[in-house]
Amino acid sequence: MVTLHGRCGNESGHTAAGIRRRCGGSTAHVGPGRVRRPRCAAGQRAAGLRQGGQAVDIRGAALRVAERLGVLEEARTLRTRMRGMSFLAPDGREIDRSTEATFSSGRLDSDDIEVLRDDLVRLLYERTCADVECVFGDSVTALDQGGEGVRVDFAHGPSRTFDAVAGADGLHSTVRRLALGPEERFVRHLGSCVSVFGTENFLGLDNWQLWLRDGPSGSGIMPVRDNTEPRIAFGFESEPRAGQKRGRTRRETGYGVRADTA
Repeated sequence: MVTLHGRCGNESGHTAAGIRRRCGGSTAHVGPGRVRRPRCAAGQRAAGLRQGGQAVDIRGAALRVAERLGVLEEARTLRTRMRGMSFLAPDGREIDRSTEATFSSGRLDSDDIEVLRDDLVRLLYERTCADVECVFGDSVTALDQGGEGVRVDFAHGPSRTFDAVAGADGLHSTVRRLALGPEERFVRHLGSCVSVFGTENFLGLDNWQLWLRDGPSGSGIMPVRDNTEPRIAFGFESEPRAGQKRGRTRRETGYGVRADTA
């Protein structure tokens, strides 16, 4: 069986491809008299593995998945090492602090693991690249279900036929849109926007997070990679764009801004 997982270069694409490879068994039958191992492919619009982004929590059932994929122990060595966090007023005064939990990772005494997204992607890529064909610098433009499988058209490469297509390509999934319709049918606007980026440790933070809320906006800073590269998150309230649907209830998020949830 040949399966396309869109996309490579993100944690969901490589996890799906790795699980499919492991669950495929030793052989798969393709046509009369032909036997071969399942093969997987994954596509990515970027030219290579993307850098930056937020931290990802590996907890609960995800810990078992990471163990079965053979990445759990190395993920533990890559985990963030937070000691706690401070919550600041708009003028910079500390109004609260915690050495028991952080907004980004939860309780610090749990077995859960917080890993930077780009570190997790690299780890999963290294574990699956020998068995999974990764197509960088391209994207899916059309899907056509036929008797021999799913014909997939690409923006740059030639069309190919796969036995199955899995849309592990994020919130604004192209595969979902092509297979099931416009994303407005499936995505609910949560009432806020968040941006995460890296910079230098200009505050000299030592495994300590800072969070601030100022009216409808908020921000957070968490130092990573031995305190050499803080990741900064900005969040602010926003109304749905044209065509977007709003969720039904409201809650408080860790970024200090309100968000709608379905």
